[in-house]
Amino acid sequence: MFTEDMFPSRFFTFDAAMNHEELMKVLNTIKKDTDNLAGVERGSNGPTYKSNYTQKELHGELFNPIIKHLNKLLFENRVSVEVEEAPWYAEYGEYDFHEPHIHHASCIISEKGNSFRYSGIICLSDFGETSFINPNTSSFVGSIMTIPSAYNRVILFPSNIHHYVAPHGVRNKVRAVFSFNCILKMGT
Repeated sequence: MFTEDMFPSRFFTFDAAMNHEELMKVLNTIKKDTDNLAGVERGSNGPTYKSNYTQKELHGELFNPIIKHLNKLLFENRVSVEVEEAPWYAEYGEYDFHEPHIHHASCIISEKGNSFRYSGIICLSDFGETSFINPNTSSFVGSIMTIPSAYNRVILFPSNIHHYVAPHGVRNKVRAVFSFNCILKMGT
């Protein structure tokens, strides 16, 4: 007799992944610009939620060195990523949230099975968490997997996995993340 896990979802998680100065350069530029933008999303996911999602293209080029470095980290797994659209910034106050959602309905984009739609999170805080809902309802593992935020943690996951952010409840603190959608190529 043998057991085999079938149809798993592959997540890639890296701790202390990026250069601190590079992250802060991007964060400070976006924060400065976001505070001055009239069209910043506010309040849709809680009283103090803010995001530059609607103007993410303004800062897309800033992420090139970050994505280049991420590809260096993925190289030993023979994997690479190519950003599909400009990454964005989001911040969550004590009561802010993001309801369960997916970024794409289908993850597979190559008939050869080597290119997939993935999403990524770069954590910029040491509190709060992102929860992922197991798409396999007959799985022996739990129905929800939670990954705590840790400054400079990168999480890559299939874009068709439901995920959400619950209020972190830390008074007078803001949980911040960069998020992005990409094409993950296996065997590169």
